[in-house]
Amino acid sequence: MGKQIENIPAPTMSALSSYHWPGNIRELQNLIERAVILSNDGVLPNPLPATATHGVRPAPSAATTLKESERALIYARLNGSVG
Repeated sequence: MGKQIENIPAPTMSALSSYHWPGNIRELQNLIERAVILSNDGVLPNPLPATATHGVRPAPSAATTLKESERALIYARLNGSVG
């Protein structure tokens, strides 16, 4: 690509760290590549859509069971689609 990123602003790093990453590492890789392409000044822009950063939820802890995770995801989807 030939571009060098010299700075990742704190809000961008915070958003990337806090995002749940439902698509796992491939989603992260694709968003970072897109952000690098869009960067013009060596500063990595926040590649997450504005809607993703408003509803950032922490990643589930390792102690969370699959059933608890599924229930939380279903509940979140139902609440997000109402209205």
